Amino acid sequence: MFSNNLIHKYKYLDEVHVKRWELRIRVSGFQVFKDETSFSRRVLRAWRNGYWLIRIGPLVSGKHFLSESYERIYKVGGVSFSSATPVNISYQVGEPSTQAQIDEFINEINDLIPNTGKPVQLFFRYTRERKRMFNSDGSDVCAEHNYYTFLLESNNMWCEVSTTSIKSLKTWAEVKVVDFITHVKNFEKARIFNPVYKGSVFDVVLDPDATALLLHTLVKIQSQLEFKTRKVLGKKLLGNLSIYDDPFINWSTGYRLVDDEGFKTRLKKLVEDGVVIDVLETRWTTHRGEGGGNAVGIFTPPMPGTSTLVVKKGDWKLDEIIEDIKSGFIVYGAKGIFLRDSSIELFPQISYYIERGEEKTPVKLHSIVIHPYFLKDIL
Repeated sequence: MFSNNLIHKYKYLDEVHVKRWELRIRVSGFQVFKDETSFSRRVLRAWRNGYWLIRIGPLVSGKHFLSESYERIYKVGGVSFSSATPVNISYQVGEPSTQAQIDEFINEINDLIPNTGKPVQLFFRYTRERKRMFNSDGSDVCAEHNYYTFLLESNNMWCEVSTTSIKSLKTWAEVKVVDFITHVKNFEKARIFNPVYKGSVFDVVLDPDATALLLHTLVKIQSQLEFKTRKVLGKKLLGNLSIYDDPFINWSTGYRLVDDEGFKTRLKKLVEDGVVIDVLETRWTTHRGEGGGNAVGIFTPPMPGTSTLVVKKGDWKLDEIIEDIKSGFIVYGAKGIFLRDSSIELFPQISYYIERGEEKTPVKLHSIVIHPYFLKDIL
């Protein structure tokens, strides 16, 4: 399976065969654009003395020549494979769809979009990917994934939904379309918040989309800090939140039984009542041969990543939180999130000013800066 010189040079080797097919559809006005792409790749991944070697080439039987190479220094401690148990499994994620089902979905969603006076574009992507992994510990894993992504874009705003079946995508999309069009209309009436208040501290309510982006970022930061400093576990950092990483939610695109290193995934409690009790890990950050179950990356060195984050339901309802705020904002959606110095900067899509417990005027906020100190106040 591997060339002799690679086996001699590197002790640990993975071979991954990837076949991917994608259908992309863009609907702009009355025009429909379709594009199909596919590829097959063979990936050799080797690790020795803190160095990753990744070589990528065509999936051709019997050929060891790989057209591209990628090397990266990835300094970690030693890994013992003595306790590693080979994983042999084959499974499928999601439901394949016919062209007729896809066309029906596009037409139904397009009919829900009213004339807003602004151009609205609908994007749809269906991805079918098959991965076959052969590991040096004897593992043999075959996984097929079906992913569906729906995105609406208008006036530099967008909403996006991804699931593993066309049926669940339709259910989510119908709700998202109504909310999105409402926000697009309100954005036209939004005013720029008075710059006199720049630098002031306000209470901010995040909708599920913005919250998800923030929590995914925080969980990854915690995992990186624990790997580098070993000082995160046991610290109370996130208010009273309890967060789980659940790879077994079957409608989620994060559903997987095996990670990208070929190790079994598991339900992992990351935060309990605000206290960090576990982090995302790979075999190289755990220093264990059986891996951490959170590895993400085939064409690059696998890094710790989330599957599906689940937040335990709290005691507060949304309207109760708003009623408790004298002056603040509610944010619907986020364009992005970045680390800035020692703070987190979130860029809202649309925001509304909250005054005396009521959602008032739509406002345009450039960004919201969150200092880690205030994360302890998360409800």
